[in-house]
Amino acid sequence: MDQLSNLLKSAFESPEFFQKVDEIQKSLYQNDAVLKSLILLFPALKKTFSAQKRKASTTIKQFLRIRVD
Repeated sequence: MDQLSNLLKSAFESPEFFQKVDEIQKSLYQNDAVLKSLILLFPALKKTFSAQKRKASTTIKQFLRIRVD
């Protein structure tokens, strides 16, 4: 049991372990920042997409009216 305890202790105290934890933490912070940015941008993207959809719909309707008339 002492050997296992010593092995685990040495693994958790190694510089490589702390480096990996630091890398994972940085990655999580970056992903969190990206997610927050997307959440903040979503209303603007939705509004822009809706406006473009309305414009395309109007253009298609106008085109169809010209073709029918």
